[in-house]
Amino acid sequence: MADKPGRQQRILELLAHNRIQSQEQLQDLLLAEDLACSQTTLSRDLRELGVVKSAEGYRALGGSSVVDGLARLAREIAPRLRASDAGGSVAVLRPDGGSASSVARAIEAARLPQVVAAVASDGVVLVVTRTPADSRRLISALRSRR
Repeated sequence: MADKPGRQQRILELLAHNRIQSQEQLQDLLLAEDLACSQTTLSRDLRELGVVKSAEGYRALGGSSVVDGLARLAREIAPRLRASDAGGSVAVLRPDGGSASSVARAIEAARLPQVVAAVASDGVVLVVTRTPADSRRLISALRSRR
């Protein structure tokens, strides 16, 4: 089975390219790609990803992929950063002036599956990611937007 961020990324991709009417249908599509998961795990993933069910089927609110979400977040907060660095599963962001709290709130509001939490303190934002690779991708996206 893929790791959680990988599975969640694939869920978003499947939702973007398929009309999915049930969790069972989504589970079958994941299973066809050797991404088996329980109904409980799938429900949790959908909730964490902000997926809703409507008459047209399941859809992700706020975008169709984690990559798009990261790009949107980078466009929003990168102009406010004066420095950023990654170490392990933590990204350290140093926003200009007193914008640390608003940067942390923006990161939390983006609800990216690879981000566990964002905490602001004294002009620094610590972003805890699921993996070191997630932290590096976040920093890379932010630096490409400055």
